[in-house]
Amino acid sequence: MKHTLQFIFTMLIMFGVQGASAQSNVFDFSVTSDRVTFGGKDMDVSSRMARDGARLVWTQSRGGITDTTDFIVTSTTGDWDKAMSLGRLTLHMVHNSTPVDFILVGDRIGITLTLSVGHVPQGEVYTFPIDAVSYKQ
Repeated sequence: MKHTLQFIFTMLIMFGVQGASAQSNVFDFSVTSDRVTFGGKDMDVSSRMARDGARLVWTQSRGGITDTTDFIVTSTTGDWDKAMSLGRLTLHMVHNSTPVDFILVGDRIGITLTLSVGHVPQGEVYTFPIDAVSYKQ
């Protein structure tokens, strides 16, 4: 009986650790970019996107005008190495009932963010070369 309880306890700990590591893609961060490509055109627009829990805020600035858009994060998929800023991380979100995908890809060349709003091909796709990523402690 004692060995059975030890085995069950060990298995619970192992499953608990595995469950915690599966959530490693859930963390708070911000990314910044000075350009965006939309509709085939490159534009100089300063953007900052910051995730804080189940919320992502996109702040854009151009010509002295600042605009902020809030998104609700409904789920997160992918893997991201915070130490190297490498991987693929997708935040599935909504804004005013519209589905939005935030896709962050980091490789040896750099980091790119694609923001897909609505259902593609009718939706809007924004692409950002990311200048910096910071992680909240």
